[in-house]
Amino acid sequence: MLNRKLVAVSVSVLLTLGAGNAAFAATPVPTPASGTVDIDRISAKTQRFAKTLIGKLPSVAARSTAAHGYYLRIVSVDGVGRPVTMDYWATRINLEFVKGRISKVSVG
Repeated sequence: MLNRKLVAVSVSVLLTLGAGNAAFAATPVPTPASGTVDIDRISAKTQRFAKTLIGKLPSVAARSTAAHGYYLRIVSVDGVGRPVTMDYWATRINLEFVKGRISKVSVG
């Protein structure tokens, strides 16, 4: 029962991400090389925004993130990790969910 609910939440987030904003699903704009002032500034701005998502429902987070031009990636649901790539995007927010709500965020 719980797994079906988690799948439904994941699917609704993905559908919201894809349908809410066509540019949201597009390939991200490349960010500057790591360690430069620009990437540090962009990452810090993304992190400040990401912290506002903690405790929110996935659908609310997806709409808010798309409106601000950030990208989302689900990295963990109820402690179960998901496969993710090791590339770094200063405008991508990694989400961890516990019981259907965002419990932790990171940038990358």
